[in-house]
Amino acid sequence: MQFTQVVGVAHGPTSALRTGHPWSGAVTHAVASSSVPPPGHETPSIAPDAYDAFMTARNAGRVSIGLVAASVTLVAADGGIYLWLIHHQDDGGPVWWFVAGLCVVIVLGLGSFLPALPRPVAALLVGGVILLALGILGIFSVGLPLLVAGILMLAGAALRSRASAAPAA
Repeated sequence: MQFTQVVGVAHGPTSALRTGHPWSGAVTHAVASSSVPPPGHETPSIAPDAYDAFMTARNAGRVSIGLVAASVTLVAADGGIYLWLIHHQDDGGPVWWFVAGLCVVIVLGLGSFLPALPRPVAALLVGGVILLALGILGIFSVGLPLLVAGILMLAGAALRSRASAAPAA
């Protein structure tokens, strides 16, 4: 953004005659144009490491919990929709290994919230990979929400590992 600042103004009848300005007694002697804003118009700058400052270990842990909770909620809703669809199709029942996979992922996601779990990041990684596999297998029916839930769970695992690897302050 360019800012134009009037440096000096001369007033009076002789200044118009001196510069040949026909319609005004005010004459601008110099105009400076720069990319530096005038005083009082400074815009706040965002530090290049603003993301790192925001994503402290505490915030990364909170965001991770939110991502995993959203993933588990999405899996539970998708499983319910899957069972409802299969029940109304009257096809002979659901594919039980698919339902078992969804249940395992829900247990892994909820178990990662427990402080006694020795490796919550590994549980989230396994859950995310299972979700991606189930999402690919069910892509033509209920797989797309499972792919989204898998990405959310893997992102939660990445942030959880960042939070656990950060030194305690």
